[in-house]
Amino acid sequence: MEESPLYRWLHLLGLLALSYLVLKQVWTLLIGIKTHILSRWWRTNLKKKYGGWAVVTGATDGIGKAYAMELARRGFDVVLISRNVEKLQKVAQEIEKQSRRQTKIIQLDFTGGSEIYPKVEKALKDLDIGILVNNVGMTYHSELKRFLDVPDINKSVLPHYVSTNMTHNMDTNILVKTSNDYAQEALNTVGYTHRTNGCLSHCLQSYILDHLLSETIMTFLILHFISDYTINLMIKKLKVK
Repeated sequence: MEESPLYRWLHLLGLLALSYLVLKQVWTLLIGIKTHILSRWWRTNLKKKYGGWAVVTGATDGIGKAYAMELARRGFDVVLISRNVEKLQKVAQEIEKQSRRQTKIIQLDFTGGSEIYPKVEKALKDLDIGILVNNVGMTYHSELKRFLDVPDINKSVLPHYVSTNMTHNMDTNILVKTSNDYAQEALNTVGYTHRTNGCLSHCLQSYILDHLLSETIMTFLILHFISDYTINLMIKKLKVK
């Protein structure tokens, strides 16, 4: 039985689609290896590349505090911004004692609206700011807007579960990171990517949920369509004979 031209074109289309999906997965894997594995040994020299001071908002607990401590260990003087003065002073003392870096604290409640920003601008005016870790959960616009459309964002970090007060200090495991481990891995990826889940385990979770499952379903649908069409075509030809 001779194959119809339409069947041959559909067969070729299916092979091209599958090849594209396979190559895309291989490319994603290579990027992931570079970003989350090679970066552990070939770290970007953040101090040399970005300057003397790092600013961390929400810096008194959880991921924000972990970022501040890790940035200090990597040679940065750190500006700590949060609501609670006592906690700010405690974190500043820890950094100065452990890392011998300078600190500056700014007591600020981000729910205060746009009038809070002149205070921040004044406090940061004479500092060489190289890195900003915006760890406060605030919106940038009153209307709906895609996060990555907000100007001057150089890196977007999208974590999954991290054991902090906000997650009720849940037990850590292969999927749930401590805030210290998370901040360390996330900073390792700086210079390698502009959008990341921060650490290898969270990247794998996103890969499975957002890419692998959806593309597996797509592949199944393509193959299902091609096989159904082929079977129907064969039945029609048999009936004609």
